[in-house]
Formats: sequence, structure tokens, C-alpha cells
Amino acid sequence: MLFNSLSTNRRLRELEDEITKLKRLVASRDLDWDEMRARCKRLLDRTEKQVQYQKQSESPATEEPQASPLTSVATSPDRLARIKQQLELQGRK
Repeated sequence: MLFNSLSTNRRLRELEDEITKLKRLVASRDLDWDEMRARCKRLLDRTEKQVQYQKQSESPATEEPQASPLTSVATSPDRLARIKQQLELQGRK
């Protein structure tokens, strides 16, 4: 009877230790899951912001184009005079 009691107590401690280890493992997995969820949420937020930014940057391009010069540098008066002269000569021919 004494041997049976010692064996049962030893087995009970082993099972309690095993349950404690499993509880720690589950808790750590829960933390890992929460961490992964937070990472996915941040990634989704960044993706949504990027899509919103792209839509905003594309929307002015779809509106009517504004009257702006074709080049960013203004034509010099000398060059403008030569162009007008060439056009007049072509018109006479």
C-alpha cells in the first residue's frame, strides 16, 4: 500500500509539472499570436495608406489638364523672333 501511494504521488507530481509546462507553452503561443496579429494589422494599415496616397496622387491627373507651357524654360526673345521669321517665310512660299 505504501509503495502504491508513493508511486501515485510521484505520478501526480509529474502530471502537474506537465500541465504547468503546457500552460506556459499555451501562454507563449498566445503571445506569439498577438504579436503576429499586431504585425499583420500594421502591414494592412500601411498598405491601405499607400493605396489611399496613390488614389490621391492619381486623381489630379484624371481632371482637366491645366493650360501650362510644354517646356519649363521660356523661349528667349531672339529665338522667338527667328521662329516668327521662319514661319513668315514658309507662309509666303
